[in-house]
Amino acid sequence: MHNFSLLHLYTPTVSTVETEILNKNTEKPLVCKGYIDDVFSLWNMSIEDITGFNEQANRHHPTNKFTAKISDKETIFLDSCVYNGRRLERDLNP
Repeated sequence: MHNFSLLHLYTPTVSTVETEILNKNTEKPLVCKGYIDDVFSLWNMSIEDITGFNEQANRHHPTNKFTAKISDKETIFLDSCVYNGRRLERDLNP
C-alpha cells in the first residue's frame, strides 16, 4: 500500500475539482480526505499508476497544478508527517 499526498495550489473549488478528477479515472484511492488545499489518500496500486493519476490530474485544468509526495514509509498531511510501520522509538543512548 502506498501513501500519496495530493497537494495543489490556489484552487478555489477544491472539492469540485477533486470530484471531477476522480470521476474521470477508473482507478480510485482506497481513502481520500482533504482539508482546504491538502489531500491525503491511500492507494493499493503501483507507484507508476499513482504517478500516471497525478499526470492526468495535471491535465485536468491549465491553472491547477498538483504535486505528489509518494512513499510507502511516510506521508505528510497538514504539515504533519505520519509514519507507516513501527512506532517511534526513543534512543536511550545518544
